[in-house]
Amino acid sequence: MTAFNTIKAGDTLYECRRQKMGNTTQSRTACWDVRVIEVDAAKRFALCSWNGNTPNWWSERRLNTTRRTPVKAK
Repeated sequence: MTAFNTIKAGDTLYECRRQKMGNTTQSRTACWDVRVIEVDAAKRFALCSWNGNTPNWWSERRLNTTRRTPVKAK
């Protein structure tokens, strides 16, 4: 988990979640890039681009669920 105080503009974080593999009961851990563009420390928000999409403002709570490194494949 990433602390909000350590996030700077230009950082690349990773959002990792469990995801089903098609029409089966098996699942895998999927990771997506989160690029931090701007940080507003006063409001505790950051402008981030998730998986190459257009940037959106992310709250401190949502950013705390990101990781510095992606999850390793088993």
